Amino acid sequence: MKRLKGLIKKSKEFFLIISRVVRLLWNSSKSNFIKTMIVSIVSGITIPFTLVIWKYLIDDMSRSIVSGNIAPVLFWLIFYFIFNYLQSVLMRIKDYQQNILSSYLNRYTSDLILKKVKDTDLKYFDSSMIYDKIRKVNEESTGRSISLLATLTNFIQSFSSLIGTITVLASLNVGIMLLCIFICIPTLIVSMKMAVTQYEIYTKRFEGLRFIAYLKDIVTDYENIKEMKIYHVHDFFRGHILKQYDGYIQEDKKIRRSFCKKLSLTDLVEEAAILFFKIYITLKVILEKRTLGDFSLYINSIDNFRGSATTILNTIVTIFEDGLYIQNLFEFLDMKTTERIENSLSFNKNFQKIEFKNVWFRYPESEKYILKGISFTIDAKHCYSIVGLNGSGKTTIIKLLLKLYVPDKGEILIDGANICDIDTESYQTMIGAVFQDFVKYPLTVRENIGCGNVEEMKNIDQIYCAAEKAGATEFISSLPEKYDTQLHREWSGGIQLSLGQWQKIAISRIFMKDFPLVVLDEPTASLDPKAEYEIYKQFRGLMEGRTSILIAHRFSTVKLADEILVLQDGKIIEKGNHRDLMKLDGEYAKLYSIQAEAYREE
Repeated sequence: MKRLKGLIKKSKEFFLIISRVVRLLWNSSKSNFIKTMIVSIVSGITIPFTLVIWKYLIDDMSRSIVSGNIAPVLFWLIFYFIFNYLQSVLMRIKDYQQNILSSYLNRYTSDLILKKVKDTDLKYFDSSMIYDKIRKVNEESTGRSISLLATLTNFIQSFSSLIGTITVLASLNVGIMLLCIFICIPTLIVSMKMAVTQYEIYTKRFEGLRFIAYLKDIVTDYENIKEMKIYHVHDFFRGHILKQYDGYIQEDKKIRRSFCKKLSLTDLVEEAAILFFKIYITLKVILEKRTLGDFSLYINSIDNFRGSATTILNTIVTIFEDGLYIQNLFEFLDMKTTERIENSLSFNKNFQKIEFKNVWFRYPESEKYILKGISFTIDAKHCYSIVGLNGSGKTTIIKLLLKLYVPDKGEILIDGANICDIDTESYQTMIGAVFQDFVKYPLTVRENIGCGNVEEMKNIDQIYCAAEKAGATEFISSLPEKYDTQLHREWSGGIQLSLGQWQKIAISRIFMKDFPLVVLDEPTASLDPKAEYEIYKQFRGLMEGRTSILIAHRFSTVKLADEILVLQDGKIIEKGNHRDLMKLDGEYAKLYSIQAEAYREE
């Protein structure tokens, strides 16, 4: 009873996946989907007609041997040629339509995945599960969807052919027709079990395979090659990867050996049954004194029936297997990965103040609070700096301010309105931010800077102005194609910038738009102290009339702020400007003195 319930449940899930895949194909391109289905049906229906034409050809040839009249034979040969050619044309059209629909499907599923990633809140990326899901979707789902399309069209074609063949065999013996179906079922069951086993293994191994892929990326990445050569760790990683593969190979051998034996047994049953059917047809044609054309028709019909039935059963297995993998796509798309509030408030770019009131925060899947009851106020059009040792919570404050996360306790208010009630998109589009781990886009210099405001991507004057404000024009003018230079050596014609040059490109982005709130989270860490100071000094002047927040380790930069927040272990322990904090002679003064002493020693 349990097995029956399990089978019913699996069948429901299977047909649900198929229905969703069909909707996926339909939404990809309605017209191409209809054309592909029509061509598949027509090409399948024509196959049994060739068997009938061949029967009449053989019968007329037998008569022509006696009468000497070859006209009927030539007629059927020409007709057979025309019919075969039409079949070939239909197959070409089917392949063409299938490839076009595959391209539309690839585009559509890629768009769905990218939209989902875009709309996924940052907190969900703190779980390894989301990375497994995304990798599975990227690696398997699109390819499996295209595979499923090919399988579905083959299924429709084979099913159409099977219907015609059934008509022929039913005239001979209905029992044979039914037995042809039943002998394929054992192979179907074993193959489906094998598909389930392979999927379970794939799921079990996935994190390990993702880790192998990550190690491969490390070994082949340009940024890492120098260090790997110096420390000679390439063979260590290579050995680690190969050891993992060796374990998988041994497991695969054991499983595939078992299924190979079972499938060989089911093949024997099929072949024995087909031999029996052909002996039966031979005896029936002889005893009933039928024509050679009838013999050819029934023998070929048995082969065609078996071929079509086997194809249908194999496609069912493939559909079942592909469906297991495509389920990852639907599970990912169905995941609740965002928390949107209905009737949310629009962000007023002319805000007066932002308040953190007793804010507590810990990252998902972590027990430790990073921020512990912090409270402070950011007044509009002022410059603030946040300092503290690594791990004190500086970047976490920025993430909360950018609404990448929301507090676990306490609240963040913007002119009295809770940040959670403000529309995320309208809020974040008004913020310019550059992080220490900024993105190095594999695009041209112009496009890299233009990513700061994609609506002005083609406004070259604005891009020039942004680069000048960030101090990037000097090195850009020395590049081979200036602003049209392709960045990243991995791409044809691409060049590699120094980290300091990349940082200036990243900083240029915040000057692409008149952002009312600007955040710099240590983006100049790789610049020399003088270059960093000059950028921040220029930045400070350009930020007049805007609210800005700086995180920097160098105190020559920090002291440019109107107010400095000093963090320690997730708490604000000091607040004030540089002069006041130095007079206080607390943690800030201590850190400042340590850094000043280090510079004096140099």
